[in-house]
Amino acid sequence: MKVFVSHNKTLINNSLRRWAVDAKICKHITFHTSRHTFATTLLATGTDLYTVCKLMGHKDVSTTAIYAKIIDETRVKAVESLDHKEAVAS
Repeated sequence: MKVFVSHNKTLINNSLRRWAVDAKICKHITFHTSRHTFATTLLATGTDLYTVCKLMGHKDVSTTAIYAKIIDETRVKAVESLDHKEAVAS
């Protein structure tokens, strides 16, 4: 299933901006940020790295591994944000 009919980044960026406005998203959205969100969302929900690699069209899994590092850093920050005093007292 294709989300975009065209491969023209200008047309895609225009569509993304309209969708962002409709969704009341105030962040600058581009084709690159949409790919980044797609990859990190797949990894965060448990999709394996090899599958994400193929869906992204990467030739080498090391390129996709950059997204996995972002997910790992997010998980570490989540654990570090816990109040360690409360965790120990429990």
